[in-house]
Amino acid sequence: MAAGGWANPKSIKTYIEPNSKKELMKQAFAKWSVVTNNKIVFKYVSNPNDAQIKVIFVKDASMAGLEHAIGVTHFQQDVYTGEMKYAQIDIADHVPGSVGRLMPKDRIFRVMIHEIGHAIGLKHSADTASIMYPTAISRNQAITKGDLNTLDRIYGWK
Repeated sequence: MAAGGWANPKSIKTYIEPNSKKELMKQAFAKWSVVTNNKIVFKYVSNPNDAQIKVIFVKDASMAGLEHAIGVTHFQQDVYTGEMKYAQIDIADHVPGSVGRLMPKDRIFRVMIHEIGHAIGLKHSADTASIMYPTAISRNQAITKGDLNTLDRIYGWK
């Protein structure tokens, strides 16, 4: 495994905070498992203290330190190996800067997929078609071949 990935990507202990968006978040995690042919698998745990990846739902992700953010991922890596040790994903369900206006479900789902990408080791992409592009510019953004090739390099699958 190259720097930036999980030591055991087939069993990443994952906790999702109880919320009306919990099932949508599980679908986003499942999407990454499917596109990697189960080379990355998330095992759900009921105790947040047991988790390697923890998902928290917030009203406004700017509370997490980024103004106008919809999602943010904080992570810790081993100082010497670069191996992922822990990640926390904060997901907002309100339009940044709005008072109570909920975001569309499809937009939240794309943000979830993007933030999970960070939690499994991906950085932002310069490809505007990629789900890992820094901003959501299109409903057509998706997990691209380039994203999967980067995961191949991080995890040494090829």
